[in-house]
Amino acid sequence: MCYSNYAGIYLSDSSNSTIVNNTCITNYVGIELHYSENCSIEKNTCGGNIFEGIALLNLESCYVFDNDCIYNKWGIKLIQASSIIINNTFNEGDVGIYLSSIFYFYYHSTVINNTCSNNNYYGIKLLGYSCSTIAYNDCSENENGIKLVNADSNVIKNNSFCKNLDFGIYIDEISQDNIIHHNEFVDNNLYYTQGPQAFDDGSNNTWYDKTSNEGNYWSDYTAIPYVLEGSANSIDPWPLGEPIITTLTTTSNETVSSTTEKSSFPILLVVFSLIVNVCLLSSVYKRRR
Repeated sequence: MCYSNYAGIYLSDSSNSTIVNNTCITNYVGIELHYSENCSIEKNTCGGNIFEGIALLNLESCYVFDNDCIYNKWGIKLIQASSIIINNTFNEGDVGIYLSSIFYFYYHSTVINNTCSNNNYYGIKLLGYSCSTIAYNDCSENENGIKLVNADSNVIKNNSFCKNLDFGIYIDEISQDNIIHHNEFVDNNLYYTQGPQAFDDGSNNTWYDKTSNEGNYWSDYTAIPYVLEGSANSIDPWPLGEPIITTLTTTSNETVSSTTEKSSFPILLVVFSLIVNVCLLSSVYKRRR
């Protein structure tokens, strides 16, 4: 057990490390990694830390799986870092998952099948973070389920947003080209019980899947299209008539698919890098038009 320190576990310049089955409680930070690559953080308990349960800074890649992080200010915080974050619990803090980058389109992550609920502010927050996939997460009973700030070209799908005080998803005015579909929105916007359940102030965000022409499930929708709040005047033209599956069944020995198993992790990172490079070139072209 690692307790009552600055960091329960601290590693810097330590690539290919594995941190597994530790208990890190009542520290300033539970687990902190700097300047490392291809690390794995699995099956740890990080609770009651003053700041982050898990903090990843200036990392090219990290695999975060099956950790229990509750009662921290931030469940997990990434600053200038790329990661695969799967099957974790980030509850009862200020922010469940916080992804931040000042380098536009350089860092990206995959966030799948996490529980980010009962946080004071956000289940998940993206700040300057782009080309990431946010899927099959439960972001319920926060102030906002997910908030995007200067975040572009992310895919947000198959998540559950239930009973958030403000919005299920909040997109600010400088976020664009995000794709949001097959999510479940149930009884959000409790501050204003008759308002829309999502907010979009950005530009060119798409609230349905263009391949299937299917949008999101909204518990309060009575007419097509479903009209969102915000200056973007966004709509979901294809709202779903019934709730959808927003959870995955996984065990500690598997991830979402064979492509995200730890043995395939380096290959997946190469694929991600190629995707991000294409995304970056596309974004630069759009912004120069």
